[in-house]
Amino acid sequence: MGVFGILTGGHRQLKKPGFLTTLAGLVFNTFLCVLKLSFGLWTSSLSLLSDGVNSLTDAVSSTAILIAVNVSHKEADDNHPFGHHRAEPIAALIVAIFAGIAGFEILKASVERLFAEEVAEIVGPWPFVVLLISILVKSGMSAGFSLIGRRLNSPAILAGAADSKIDVLISSAAFVGVGGAYLGYRIVDPLVALIISLFIFRTGYKIGNENIDYLMGRSPSPERLAEIQNIVEKIPGVRGVDRLRAHYVGNYIHVELEIRANALMSNIASHDLEEKVRDRVEEIAWIDQAFVHINPALPVG
Repeated sequence: MGVFGILTGGHRQLKKPGFLTTLAGLVFNTFLCVLKLSFGLWTSSLSLLSDGVNSLTDAVSSTAILIAVNVSHKEADDNHPFGHHRAEPIAALIVAIFAGIAGFEILKASVERLFAEEVAEIVGPWPFVVLLISILVKSGMSAGFSLIGRRLNSPAILAGAADSKIDVLISSAAFVGVGGAYLGYRIVDPLVALIISLFIFRTGYKIGNENIDYLMGRSPSPERLAEIQNIVEKIPGVRGVDRLRAHYVGNYIHVELEIRANALMSNIASHDLEEKVRDRVEEIAWIDQAFVHINPALPVG
C-alpha cells in the first residue's frame, strides 16, 4: 500500500511511484515465469508452459518498461528539446511485439500437440496451485497498475495493466486446460493453449495500435480539446479562442492556442495574460507544454 499512498500531484512529481511500479512488475513477472516454466516442464502441461512463455514475455517487457519510464521523465536537453516522453510508447510497442511472438510460438506448439500421436500425461496437482498463485498475483498487478497508470498518465504502465488483466484470463483458461487433462480429457490442454495464443495476439494488437497513435502525433479526443477550450475561455482577460490545436508527443500533449484579448492593453498586461493562460493549461495533468499567441480584439462598444 505504500506505493499507492503516495500517488498525489501531477506527473512531474510521480517518478518514484512509476519506478517502483515497473520494478515490482519485473519482480512479479520473473517469479511467475520461473514458477510456471519449471512446473510446466515437470508436469508436461502445455497450458502451463504456454502461460509460462507468456510470463517470460511479460518479464522482458517489464524490463523495457522499467527503462522507458525512467527515460521518459528525464528533463529536456539540447538533443531532445521537447523531452523524452516518446520512450514510453516505444516500450509499449515492445510489449506488443513480444506478445505477438509469444502468441505465435504458443499457437504452433498447440497445433503440434493436437495432432501428436501421443500426449504426455499431466502429473500431480501442482499445476493447479501454480495457476491459482498466478491468478491472485496478476489480479493484484492489474488493479495496481491501472490505478498508478491512470495517475501517471503512463501508456507503458497502462499497457502492463491491460496485459496483467488478460493474464488473469489466460491463467484461468490454463486452469481449465490442466483440469481437463488431469481428468483424462487430454485434448483440452492443447485446445486451451491455442485459445491462450489468440488472447495474447489480441492484447498485442490493441496495445500496439494505441501506442502507434501516440508516436504518430495523433490529435487528442474532441472531449479533451473541449475541456482545454472551456478552461481557457474562463480565464479573466480572454475574450475567446480563435484557434486550438493539440497533438501527442509521446503520452503527453502539446497545445497551440490563439486567443483574443483587448487590443488596447499594454505589452506588459498582454505578456502577463499569455503567461497566465500558458500556466493554467500546463496545470492539466496530461498536458506537457502550451504555446500561446494573442490576437488583438477591439473593445466592444
